[in-house]
Amino acid sequence: SLTYLQCFRDKRTSGDPHCKQVVALGDSQSVAISGDGRSVYATGGSTSTLVSFARNTKTGKLTPAGCLTSSSSADNAACAPAPVLDGANRLLLSPNGLRLFVAAEQSFAVTEFARDPRTGKLREVSCIGGDDNFVNAACTAGRAIRSPQSMTLSPDGKQLYVTVTQGIVTLLVDPVSGELS
Repeated sequence: SLTYLQCFRDKRTSGDPHCKQVVALGDSQSVAISGDGRSVYATGGSTSTLVSFARNTKTGKLTPAGCLTSSSSADNAACAPAPVLDGANRLLLSPNGLRLFVAAEQSFAVTEFARDPRTGKLREVSCIGGDDNFVNAACTAGRAIRSPQSMTLSPDGKQLYVTVTQGIVTLLVDPVSGELS
């Protein structure tokens, strides 16, 4: 059976008073946990953010551990900058836990972050985005990457499949650098 443990909410909302307030967690749509169980990540779609939590592997309790944002809002001033998170809506961790992929619907892009397995901290590696009408200047130009949604990796980790507005896009993952193309 399920038992309540804890909750978090965006500091700007008036949600459940029992929930701890966290910067930039508005409109969360996706959550991912690392394979080692030490890190949890959540999107803040309306706040254009990626929020990190440290996870106690014995109790399951979370502790806020930082955030990244593409928003210039003063509400997100505590977050480090990451240029391509507008409408961040889906997360996918690689099976080895070293890469985190983020689909950002309004950026028309998929961004890849390297994950430090000791600390859970993220570092942007690459992004790919756009279609024939729009290319995000911060990313490598892509084709048909309009409003990316769900993602899955091939079993060997060499292809990333992304659902988009009108179908599915296949992105290649470099086996050495891990970069998307």
